[in-house]
Amino acid sequence: MTHHAPAALAWSAGELLQLIRQGKAASRAGLVHLTGLSPSTVAARIEQLLQVGYLRQGSNDRGGRNPRALALDSGVGYVAVADIGARHA
Repeated sequence: MTHHAPAALAWSAGELLQLIRQGKAASRAGLVHLTGLSPSTVAARIEQLLQVGYLRQGSNDRGGRNPRALALDSGVGYVAVADIGARHA
């Protein structure tokens, strides 16, 4: 029996991106299994990430319904954060 997370614990697209970045999931099916979200919810959130360019999706060369690998798009770039105060940085 599959355990699904309560609706109050719904995962955001950003949280799914973190799971992929951390290597905890590499496919839509893996995200469904890990989060308990429905396949359609995972697909919608992954589609958002693909459209804005945060993710890229590998091809499925073998045919059938094998999962296509998801990975961070290496061309996205980096974010830098600094805490600058009046007397310290």
